[in-house]
Amino acid sequence: MGVHPNTAGELALAVLPRVEDLWSEGWVRDLEPADTTGAGPLADTCLPETFPEDAVTAALDATFVHDTDGIVVALVTVFATAVDGERGWDAVRTDEFAVCLTRSVLADLDVPTDTELLGPVFGDGPGTSPRPGGRTRTRHAVVAVARGAGLSSLELDLAAVGCGPVLVLLWAAHPGSTAATRGWTRLVQRVEDRSEAAVRSLER
Repeated sequence: MGVHPNTAGELALAVLPRVEDLWSEGWVRDLEPADTTGAGPLADTCLPETFPEDAVTAALDATFVHDTDGIVVALVTVFATAVDGERGWDAVRTDEFAVCLTRSVLADLDVPTDTELLGPVFGDGPGTSPRPGGRTRTRHAVVAVARGAGLSSLELDLAAVGCGPVLVLLWAAHPGSTAATRGWTRLVQRVEDRSEAAVRSLER
């Protein structure tokens, strides 16, 4: 079953994370989501040639910022069919894409001129429960932050969540804490659940 453009936008909006999905008080949405066509908010990232851009029917993005807990970005893409959705997920689940996107995120961060970022060092992200109706790949990176004689760390999480014709790419940059790790895992699970529920409602 194909996804019609007028339905695709509603599907993307239903899946998009909300402020209340995040792990602490004080998060605000930086910009309201906007409908796009083509690859939408994924267009300027490290997409490989295998990404089925011609099959994209809707795309939305949302950015959430916090004074101390960092930034979370969600990119939702809806494809014409579930087969296209799986091809899109396959294109962004690779280590090469994760490394490229992480380096792109680090290059865009607003850091003081006397600060040096060292790394990143990559590893697998927090696991999620297997789901018969969807696919998830998570990655985690740690960056050393050197400023003067001080040394701290910055952590980045990336998740590619696929379900039917829907692909959600999430990334977060934060100082790193137990609350952030648990909150990130919960956010990914909520996006998984919301994606599955939205796709099921579309099929009725």
